[in-house]
Amino acid sequence: MYIEAARRNSLAPSISEARLSALTARIRPHFLFNSLNAAISLIRLRPYDAETLLENLANLFRAQLRDGSQNSTLGQEIEWTQEYIAIEQIRMGHMRVQVMWQHHAPDDAETPHLLLQPLLENAVFHGVESIHRPGIITVLTKLEKSSIFISIENPCGTEPNENTKPHKGNSMALRNLKERLTLMYDTDAKIRNIQSDGLFRVEIILPYRKKSAEVSRLFG
Repeated sequence: MYIEAARRNSLAPSISEARLSALTARIRPHFLFNSLNAAISLIRLRPYDAETLLENLANLFRAQLRDGSQNSTLGQEIEWTQEYIAIEQIRMGHMRVQVMWQHHAPDDAETPHLLLQPLLENAVFHGVESIHRPGIITVLTKLEKSSIFISIENPCGTEPNENTKPHKGNSMALRNLKERLTLMYDTDAKIRNIQSDGLFRVEIILPYRKKSAEVSRLFG
């Protein structure tokens, strides 16, 4: 009995790491398909935009396929997110996809790998694209005492009522992220979503931990 308990305890970190790897965000097929189609259509008429789109897409895939730590830095997450938004602005138009960046938190803050890009993808796909008009996404980060506060707000197509639920794909992404945060931070991290007045907002609170310089050089 003692041996079995010891074996389970020794396996627990490996199981958690494997679960984290399985939950790590993946770029959605529809985004890849739309981006490649956009690049093909731009190659002759707007070759510079096509080149920029493909470079940003390559950077996102490089980030996703990177081996090693499950952690990143907030500064790197913002950079990847901006590359993603640049792709959508080329594809859909700068007036259609607008982002208000209010980044006030430290760049060296440790975060889960690919924390923000999937949330911005949700904001575009389930928010801006669903309302069929220009939409502004607001990204806010700030340091509050010993915690990092992150908020992503986007327009949404339906007003909330007691039966309103997030879109299936959106809900799945939020559940995925919540489980990742629990595995990495236990109860020290929190996530919630709020829908009101035609806006959908995701709020995340993480403990502020500086990512070590050595790990940043290897994986940042």
